[in-house]
Amino acid sequence: MRLNKIFLLSFAIGVITTIFASFLPTLIDPFIASTFPRKLRPLNKNDGVVKYLTSIKNDPHVLISLHGYTHTCPVCGSTDHEFFCPEGSITDAEIREHVDAGLKAFEESGLTKLGIDPLAFDPPGITWDERLWEALEERGFSILRNTIATRLPGQPLKTRLTITAINFATAISFANYTDPKLEKIKNIILGENVTLGEYTWGWRNITDTTNDPRYAQAIELVEKDKPTILLLHAMDYNEVTEQFLDHVLSQESVKLVRMDDITIHENETRALVNLVRKHDRLVILAVIPTTFAPPHSPLRILIDISWYAFLGTFVLPTTTFMVWGLMGRMDRKKNTMTTLLTLATCTSIYLFTRLGPSAICVIFSVASGCLIGWKLGKKGAERNKNDPPVKFNPHNPLVSIVLPAYNEEKTIVSAIENVLKQDYSPKEIIVVDDGSTDATRKIAESYAEAHENVIVYSHKQNKGKPTALNLGTKLAKGSIILHSDSDSYLVHDVVSKVVPHFKDKEVGGVACMVAIDNDSKLLCRLQQLEYLFEQLTLRFCQSLTKNVIICPGACSAFHSQFAKTTKVSDRTLTEDADYTFEAHKKGWKIAQEPDAVSFTKAPENIKALINQRKRWLYGVIQTLWVHKYTFTKAWVLWAWLGYILSPLSTVLLASIPLLIWVFGSTYIWFFFPYFIPAFCLFTFSRWLPLVFYRFGGKQKLVLLSPLYWFYNVFLGLLTLYCFIMWVIRRGVRVRYGGRDILAI
Repeated sequence: MRLNKIFLLSFAIGVITTIFASFLPTLIDPFIASTFPRKLRPLNKNDGVVKYLTSIKNDPHVLISLHGYTHTCPVCGSTDHEFFCPEGSITDAEIREHVDAGLKAFEESGLTKLGIDPLAFDPPGITWDERLWEALEERGFSILRNTIATRLPGQPLKTRLTITAINFATAISFANYTDPKLEKIKNIILGENVTLGEYTWGWRNITDTTNDPRYAQAIELVEKDKPTILLLHAMDYNEVTEQFLDHVLSQESVKLVRMDDITIHENETRALVNLVRKHDRLVILAVIPTTFAPPHSPLRILIDISWYAFLGTFVLPTTTFMVWGLMGRMDRKKNTMTTLLTLATCTSIYLFTRLGPSAICVIFSVASGCLIGWKLGKKGAERNKNDPPVKFNPHNPLVSIVLPAYNEEKTIVSAIENVLKQDYSPKEIIVVDDGSTDATRKIAESYAEAHENVIVYSHKQNKGKPTALNLGTKLAKGSIILHSDSDSYLVHDVVSKVVPHFKDKEVGGVACMVAIDNDSKLLCRLQQLEYLFEQLTLRFCQSLTKNVIICPGACSAFHSQFAKTTKVSDRTLTEDADYTFEAHKKGWKIAQEPDAVSFTKAPENIKALINQRKRWLYGVIQTLWVHKYTFTKAWVLWAWLGYILSPLSTVLLASIPLLIWVFGSTYIWFFFPYFIPAFCLFTFSRWLPLVFYRFGGKQKLVLLSPLYWFYNVFLGLLTLYCFIMWVIRRGVRVRYGGRDILAI
C-alpha cells in the first residue's frame, strides 16, 4: 500500500510537471519572436489577417486601405512617415517604387484585385509629398482633400486642450463604378465641419477603466469634440479600447472609424469590424502590406505537435520514473541525502518547466544536484567496499551458481575465481561446458579437482545456452539457483546481496545489476550510460512493486521451486526475458538488487553491437508475443509502447537535418529554444541514476550526452528495423552461442 502511494505521488508530480511544461511555449514563443532575425516580408495568403480581410472586403461597412508599403522612410529610416522626410528629399523613383510595391503585395496576397475591388490609400503620418498624390492619380485613384479639425497625439492627452486644423487627404480607387460605401466615405470626408480625433494613443498597456485617468479624460474629450472620424492604431486595441469604442460609437456624430498599422492583428481587426457592424458605422482598415513577423507555415504546426508528443512520451514518464525511483530509494534506505536529492530534483523539474532554458534553473540543478550526487556517490562507494555478508536467518540456504560456457577459455578462470571468492556460504558452482572446442572444459575441470564445491558437466556438442542452463539447474542442489555467464564476473558479495530478497516467499527471482567492465572505449562508454540508466531507473522502478520483466542472463537468482519446474526455452532469442515472463505467469514476484553487481564485456565495434542488439530487440518482441496474456500489465504495455514510440521519435530526430535543409535557418530558430530544455531534461535524467551506482565514478559519463543522443537514434533505427522484420515475418539473422540463427 505504501509503495502504491509512492507511485501515485510520483505520477501526480509527473502529470503536474507535464502540465507546466505544456505552457512552456508561452515563454518560448515570445523569446523566438523577440530574437527572430527581423527580415521584412510581404503579407501572404497564409497569414490569418489576410484570410480574414479577404473574407470581408466586400462587406458594406468595411473599406480596406493600403497604408504605405513598409511604413518606413527610405531616407532617414523613421517609422513616423514614409512619403515625406523633413531631413531630406525622397526621390520620385522611391515614391513610385513604394506605391507599386504596396499595390503588388496587396494583389499577390489576394486582398484586392486592382481595377475591380474598391481600395483606399492612406499614407503613414500627417504630412505628405504632393508627388505621392500624383503617382496615385496616375494609377487610377481619386484624391479626397479637406481641411478638418483634428485632435491628434503628440503630447500628453490631458494637456491637449485645443483642436488643430490640418489639410487632410486620402486616395480612393472607385474601380470604375459607384459603390455605396465609397460614396458614403467620400461624403463623410468631404463634408462640412468634419472633426477627426485619436483618443486611444498609447493605450496598448492600459488595463483598468477606473484607476487609469486616461479613460475618463478620453470620454470627456469625445463628448466635447463630437468627432466625425475616430482614428486609432491596431497596437492600441484591447479590451479597454473596445469598451471605449462601444461607448463612443453610440454617439450620433461618429460616422467613420479608421484603424491604422494593421499587419498581423487579426483578432483586433475582427473585434473592431464586429463593433462597427453592431453600431452600423463605417470602418477603414489601413493595412501595412509588409511585416517582420515570422511567416505562418506548417513548420509552426510541426514543432507544436512534436513538443506535445514529447511531453506525453518523454516528460511524463521520465519525471514519474525519476521521482518514483528517488522516493523508492528514500523509502528503502531512509537516506537523508536521497531525501534532499528528491526535493532538489522536483524543484529542478519545476524550474525547468516554468523558466525554460534560463540561468536560474541551470545553476540550481547543477549546483544542488551535482553536489548532493557527488556526496552520495562518494559515500556509497566507500560504504560498499567492506560491506559484511548479509544474512536473513541463522541457516543460510545453499546457493547453486550455474555457469554455462562455450569456448570461454579466456574468461572462464576469472568467472570461476570470482564465484569462489563470494563471501557467502554454503554455495556450489556448476560449470556446464556446452561442447567447447577450446580449453574451457580442461580449465573448469582443474578447478573441480581443487575445490569440492565446483562441479563440471559437459555436452559433447554445442546445444545452446538454454540447454546448458537447464542441465545445470536440474543438477543443482541449492534452494536458490543463480544463473550467470562465464564471460562475466561477480562482485564478491553478489550472493550475499540477493539472498535476503528470498525472505519474501513470493519472490521467485532477483535481477542483479549488470555493469560494463571494458568501458575504456567510446562505444562501450555509451553502452555503460545506457546500462546504468535502464537498470537504475526503469528496472529499479519495476522492482519497487516486484514486477521486473527481464532478469538479465549475465546474473540473476531464482527460487529453486520455480527453476526446477520451469525450463529455459530456446523459442526466443532472449531466453532470460522468456524465463522471467514464465515466472510471472506462475505467480512469482520478481525483484532487483541494484547493489549486486556483475561485470560483463560489451561489444567494442558496431558490427558486434548490431548483432547483440538485433538479438535483444527481436528476442523481446518474440517474448512479448509468446506471452500475449500479459498485454494488460502496465510494464508490458510500456515495453510495447517503446517499440512503437521509439522508432517514431527516432524518425523525428533523424529528420532534423532534412527539415533544416527544407526550411533553412527558420527551422533552427524555432527548434532550438525547444530543444534546449528537452535536452537538459534528457541529460539530467541520464545523470541522476549515475549518482546511485554502487561504485561511483561514473557521473562524468553524462558529458557524453550529446553523443548519447545520436546513439539513441541509432538504437531507435535498429528497433524500427527489428519491428518491421517481425511484422512482415522475415525475421533476423544473428550469431549467438557459437551458432548462426535465423529467428522468425
